[in-house]
This record gives sequence, C-alpha cells and structure tokens, in this order.
Amino acid sequence: MSAVRMNIETLNAWVQLKDRSPKPERQQEKAHAFSAHRLPGKRAVFQFARNKSVLPNYYYFYLDHADWGECFIKVCSYAPWGLKLYLNGHEWLKRQSTKEGIGFESLDDGFLVARIRSDCKP
Repeated sequence: MSAVRMNIETLNAWVQLKDRSPKPERQQEKAHAFSAHRLPGKRAVFQFARNKSVLPNYYYFYLDHADWGECFIKVCSYAPWGLKLYLNGHEWLKRQSTKEGIGFESLDDGFLVARIRSDCKP
C-alpha cells in the first residue's frame, strides 16, 4: 500500500482527484496468482504457474481529467500488481465536441449531434 500512497502526488500532477480526496476506495475481487511446485529430484527445481485463485484487495482511484472526464485507475495489491486505467470514450467525445463548438444532446448511452459547424465541408 505504501507504493500506492507515494504515487498520489504523481497522479495529482496529471489529473485532479475527484472530491480532492487522496484516499483510494478498496474492494476485494477474485484474481489469479502465481504458485510454485518443487519438481521431484535431488536438485531444487521449481515449476511456476499462474493457476492459484486468490481474493486480493484492489484499490480504485477516481479521477477527473480535463479531456477524458471521470475515469479511474484500478491497482491490484497482489503480485504481479496489475494496474488498469478505465476511460470513458463518450465523455471524451462530448468534451472534444464542446471545445470544437459542435452542438449535441447528451443521451443515456451516448449523444446526438444537433448541429455541425458551418466551416465543415461534406
């Protein structure tokens, strides 16, 4: 957990944490982890596989990015410490349309273009 806390300043430099709260949300989820088995013989030879099922903690950092909107980073607390970044493509397109001056109507799962700029050519 200390590695996650130390990188909060790095995340703040790129995005603003939602609600300005540096405390991540924690959830337990199923994951696959490495396991090792010693092979028979005098020499210590091990075989590694990723077939062990575990329930590690995952830490979620909710972010508000200027271009991408609300997104989050998911960090696993168990080796190999996977990290995933989830971005919302609809929100990105809405923000880009607003910057370009393209009118639209926001829908539940997407948006509807209301008008196109006059300087666009078909």
